[in-house]
Amino acid sequence: MKEMIAKHFSKSELKCPCCGLLFVDPDLLKSLDALRDKMGEPINISSGCRCEAHNKEIGGAKKSYHITGPQNPCQAVDISVPNEDYRYRLVEYAIELDFGGIGIYMKHVHLDIRKSKTMWRG
Repeated sequence: MKEMIAKHFSKSELKCPCCGLLFVDPDLLKSLDALRDKMGEPINISSGCRCEAHNKEIGGAKKSYHITGPQNPCQAVDISVPNEDYRYRLVEYAIELDFGGIGIYMKHVHLDIRKSKTMWRG
């Protein structure tokens, strides 16, 4: 049985894939649950928390919002998008729910809870 960390998300979905490190900002979890409720269908997290070593290994940004540790909770996820309609709705709802950073890519959407608002296309 999956150990849940939020209403719709399990620890295994959000932990660092190389070491299992998991320290998530509670505000990110609240925002993700609200997003899942609005979508009305599953959200597949392709990348959640990352230790510094894993972030470097995959070429993540040096100051990535994915990086986690005891003094630095993870504030970002990447969500797989199966088609354009899903991507459009995901971004639309992320804007409505006040996510700070929204990165739109072909196969995923990056969402984070930074304080300033920014959007980019990768």
